[in-house]
Amino acid sequence: MASALRAKISDSTSRGEFSRILNDLVLGLKDGHAQAYNNNVNATPLNPGTPILADGGGFIYHFGAGLTPLADNSLLVYKAVPNHPLGLVPVDIILGYQGVPWSQIVSELLASSVPHTLWPGASPSSFNRILLWAAGESWHMFDTIDVVKYATGLTEHLPLDPMVNLSAPYNMINNEQLSVPGVPMPVINNWTSGAVTYGIIYGTNIGYIYVYHHAYTAVSTEFDQAVLALMGTDGLIIDIRLDWGGSYGLNMGISRLINHSTSTMDVKVRCDPNDLFSLCPSNPSWWNGEIPNDASTFYDRPIAVLLGPNCLSYGDISSWQFSYIPNARMFGRPPQAIYSGFSDGPVRTGYTLLCPTLTLVDHYNPEIPRWGQEYPLFEEVWLTPDGVANGEDDVVKRAVEWMNNLVYPHNILTYKTYYTPGIDSVNIYTTIENPN
Repeated sequence: MASALRAKISDSTSRGEFSRILNDLVLGLKDGHAQAYNNNVNATPLNPGTPILADGGGFIYHFGAGLTPLADNSLLVYKAVPNHPLGLVPVDIILGYQGVPWSQIVSELLASSVPHTLWPGASPSSFNRILLWAAGESWHMFDTIDVVKYATGLTEHLPLDPMVNLSAPYNMINNEQLSVPGVPMPVINNWTSGAVTYGIIYGTNIGYIYVYHHAYTAVSTEFDQAVLALMGTDGLIIDIRLDWGGSYGLNMGISRLINHSTSTMDVKVRCDPNDLFSLCPSNPSWWNGEIPNDASTFYDRPIAVLLGPNCLSYGDISSWQFSYIPNARMFGRPPQAIYSGFSDGPVRTGYTLLCPTLTLVDHYNPEIPRWGQEYPLFEEVWLTPDGVANGEDDVVKRAVEWMNNLVYPHNILTYKTYYTPGIDSVNIYTTIENPN
């Protein structure tokens, strides 16, 4: 691959073309922790005509509207800034540009020499969605945009000139979430606070916790405090559809959701330059995959974990650790499955060069790869036009519906703490919840 890419470089190779060659080097790895780009190219203002395919999975102040892919690869607008220059409102649908579907355009751009700023996901479904997300943030390369207006059902071909006057908050993000009554969403103004918020869904006794990243040490404590505050609820929803990861885990809070200690994931590193498939155990100082045994509390009500393709890095790790909760069920769409981490790369002035040197595997099944695999055993449900039109988050609605119709035991007590199998009788007392 290196030889093929070097052959593309000549004295006439432009800065943008060379940046794209670096993009190609890492795009095939499908791991956002692998990065190679020219800092000046990535920092180029996205003025009209600038040939850069822009990532739409993070901050979206350049387009001012949140987009989520539908089954036909069109993009549903689920939020937009007030008085959007194009008149975009929730439930409008973006088809593409200049009469060409976006899914076709992005394929042609990937086949060209246009540089990009994409953060690629490892799982096939998340990789495809990341390509579709780029539709909005890449408007600057086109003259007109094709929009199906919710109010009329008609397709309009709107000139993009008004977009130069867009005013959108710098921290506007593509979270693919709708507001839940009674529960504040995190607001990312910095990376040192505000990643965890919680509350009780209005009109219910169902607790709700958002986690947006793991970038500061207090995240673990904040998540633990959220779990403690919601111990008296009849159900708990943990929403990590947007979880950009970091370096600090949620182990203590998770320990309150189960009644036993357990290992979860182990770190492995490449250890033989002559055998690139060999992996050896590693124990980096930042990693702790052990969920402790917290005998003082145990949440024995239904738990719904909401996942999505903007869940990545330590978010991926947390999604897997939540799978150890026996009374939890996963809803949403698969996360990125990049079970790896950043590492230092060679230092070259003007360039960012990083490559992951580790991977994480399940402690009990290390032979089964997790990197790049679709998340198993969960119910796929996502935002829909009808839900957005009604201001309802379809993923949350389905999780609540599951809880409200689930038959399950709780408050389990045993008559004898210690017993001899085959000799002693053990009386077990429990409350069976049967809503229907």
